[in-house]
Amino acid sequence: MRKLIFVALLIVSANVLPTYAKLRMAILDIKPGVGQSTAQVDGLEDMLTTELFKSGYFTIIERSRVDQVLKANNLYGKPMTTSQYKAMADKLQVDAVLVGTINYIISDVKTASDGSSKINVGEYDVDLRLIGISGELLSSAAVHAAGKSQRETMDLAAREIVRNLDPSIKENKTVQILYDYLYVFPEDLGVFTSKPSNIIDITNRNSSYGYSDWRLPTDEEVQILKANAMLLHLDNARTYASNNSSWNTSYNVRLVRTKIVVQQRSTMRQRPYFEESVRDFGNIPILGGVAKKRFCLQNPSDRNVSIENVTKTDSHISLEWDKKEIASGEKTFLIVSYNPNGRQGVSFRSTIVVTLSDGQTIELLVTGKVE
Repeated sequence: MRKLIFVALLIVSANVLPTYAKLRMAILDIKPGVGQSTAQVDGLEDMLTTELFKSGYFTIIERSRVDQVLKANNLYGKPMTTSQYKAMADKLQVDAVLVGTINYIISDVKTASDGSSKINVGEYDVDLRLIGISGELLSSAAVHAAGKSQRETMDLAAREIVRNLDPSIKENKTVQILYDYLYVFPEDLGVFTSKPSNIIDITNRNSSYGYSDWRLPTDEEVQILKANAMLLHLDNARTYASNNSSWNTSYNVRLVRTKIVVQQRSTMRQRPYFEESVRDFGNIPILGGVAKKRFCLQNPSDRNVSIENVTKTDSHISLEWDKKEIASGEKTFLIVSYNPNGRQGVSFRSTIVVTLSDGQTIELLVTGKVE
């Protein structure tokens, strides 16, 4: 029996989310079509849930609750009519249910690089419908994906659901603030083959969207933007410019600013702080072993502090301190390790919460993707 999609509730900053209410939904009935087994669709549904949740536009009902309601109504594992979709939406107390079919047309069979197995090569056809509680079609997605990974295909499907849900989403011109420090310009400046210095200067002279210090992002900030591509309406198929770009090709340009961080740190120098609150692992090779990054914790205060507690939201991450006692004026390092074993194709974004002996709580973020 196929699994029904769920998503755990995560604690995220309100600044990261859209300014309008989320749509409460349940992924109810995604059927395996041509070339797909139930088990394969189960995995694709999980990926679809992740991409829909990352968009910031949906709250998705927990799978166990959906299963419970279906069993209570003798509909578990059975085909449903539109009227039954409506009834389930009402019983689950959601605004909409997602239904559809996933097909995979095999066009070739290739030998794996290790020579030990065969790999089916083909094209995905994904058809999804988002049905409201009154039975109306709220949105749909019809994705034909050739030469793309499973996750990329589900990302495309989630994007189309969002785009077709409400035309006003496309016109949302709100500056987004990621992780409480990175301000993101609401739209791309365009595609350029050389750094658009004059356009950036004009943008700042005009105090566009209320700020006059817009700039090109760093390489690490570009990765953060791409990790939040759906929320920011970025085209992940394009290459975005950073302040280190060589300009030997065409780049999309999206500006950022971080002035607020400088202001905060100038008033918080007497409290312990991390030099960086976000680290991106980038692309981690599946056979490259454990990847590691370090966060530096400074203690400029006149008191000694210690690490009381550390929590994380990803079981594949392990944490190690250089030292847990930090004297006044000293520093320590938090070593964050990610084990990619068995996680090929997975993009991750994990929050680490550090509690200090002075009562201060600091959130850190790590992101990356396993190749």
